[in-house]
Amino acid sequence: MPTWCAPCLVPDALRDWRELAAAQYLSLQGMQNYVKDEARSINRLQMELIAGRVSAVNECFY
Repeated sequence: MPTWCAPCLVPDALRDWRELAAAQYLSLQGMQNYVKDEARSINRLQMELIAGRVSAVNECFY
């Protein structure tokens, strides 16, 4: 079984993870949208580039 499927075995944990991800980052639908969204100034690819660069500058594991 793939590791991403493990939370599916505990529905409450999956629901909590989705709510947390939507609040802190993007909704599941937003994660699948790689092009510009009218609600955001930058697209997802640009977000990932910035996150990776900031992580490197701060010497964090990303």
